[in-house]
Amino acid sequence: MEVHFPDVTQRQLPRVCSDHFPILLDCGGIQGGKRYFKFKNMWFNSDGFVNRVKQWWSSYDFQGSPSFILARKLKALKHNLKQWNEQLLSNVLLQQRSLLEELQGLEGEEEARTLSESENTCKSQVVTELKRVLLIEEISWRQKLRALWLKEGDKSTKFFHRVANSHRRNNAIDTLMVD
Repeated sequence: MEVHFPDVTQRQLPRVCSDHFPILLDCGGIQGGKRYFKFKNMWFNSDGFVNRVKQWWSSYDFQGSPSFILARKLKALKHNLKQWNEQLLSNVLLQQRSLLEELQGLEGEEEARTLSESENTCKSQVVTELKRVLLIEEISWRQKLRALWLKEGDKSTKFFHRVANSHRRNNAIDTLMVD
């Protein structure tokens, strides 16, 4: 068996609720393959996305046949988009956290006293920006899950986890057949 499945290990776990010892069969985890580049629809909701792509595209300078130049430009653009996407995602999460904290602070003040006109304006701007940031996150989830009913706008965390875990289970080895 070790020859065919070198990463598989088994160990005995402590008895907790039974008079039997449970056995853990560890298959070495799920090995991730190469991550393919995918265009993300949420990028269109980011300020200046189209201008950024135009700027990158015009900055590339390659020599060769037109098909070679196109291929090299697409490869360079893919690299730039991947880097920018990492910054955007971390930015979106930080923005979301910051805006929620700011909104909670303003709502706390509102409970204690009446907000001034400038504070009300600030609160409405925070709410608008938070909605924009949440929309970017939702668009990302929609594209990842490709669920028809989600396109109608239903945002169910339980559903997200169920589908994400389902994908992970489908990619895992759940049974072994020994010859």
